[in-house]
Amino acid sequence: MSESKSALDFSLVLASTVHDIKNSLSMLLNGLDEMSTQWQPQEEACGAQLSRLRYEGRRINDQLIQLLVLYRIGEQHYSPNMQEYAVSECLEECVLEHQDWLALKGIALSVDCDESLHWCFDRELVMGVVATVINNAYKHARDSVCVSARRDGDGLAISVVDNGAGYPTPMLHGDDLQAPGIDLKSGGTGLGLHFAAAAAALHRSRHGVGRITTDNLGLDGGGRFTLYLP
Repeated sequence: MSESKSALDFSLVLASTVHDIKNSLSMLLNGLDEMSTQWQPQEEACGAQLSRLRYEGRRINDQLIQLLVLYRIGEQHYSPNMQEYAVSECLEECVLEHQDWLALKGIALSVDCDESLHWCFDRELVMGVVATVINNAYKHARDSVCVSARRDGDGLAISVVDNGAGYPTPMLHGDDLQAPGIDLKSGGTGLGLHFAAAAAALHRSRHGVGRITTDNLGLDGGGRFTLYLP
């Protein structure tokens, strides 16, 4: 068997395995969500532990989805589903999915977006990017995270800011479009940023190509992630 054939077969096996793990993890997360509705007020410590488990489960699930999408993009099997959406409604829905379990850690999650703002994008990709950044903010924010959107010239800028310690230098990602690095100190692989950059690049128009940036101009010097869509 040729080396290229072996690599292709391994990629298919890996993608299939990741998909199977993701399905099992989704069942586990659904079970944790059901359990969370059964805790009594006096079981606050158990509720906090459950929140931590749900966070870790969501983080793993997000990473599996990112791997699958990156695989499909790499194999040129992903076609963006571009439709026009009310941006504020999409962001509100995403925030509602995360608000309760962030609140258990004392983190307030808010949205800042004009209700009249509409844009054309692949909803699953864009909301997947926003969800990934919110999950990251859960780990690093002190007590505040804000998701916002605004027009930026001919494009749309969606930002997630927090009041944590900010991005480490290897994870900073600027307009030069260089790939985000690996943070050896924290063990961060940069998978989420690679996924975000790939998702952004699938958005193209006569005004340009989508891109991402990260900096430490968030709340009180915290992290700021921005997704630019043409």
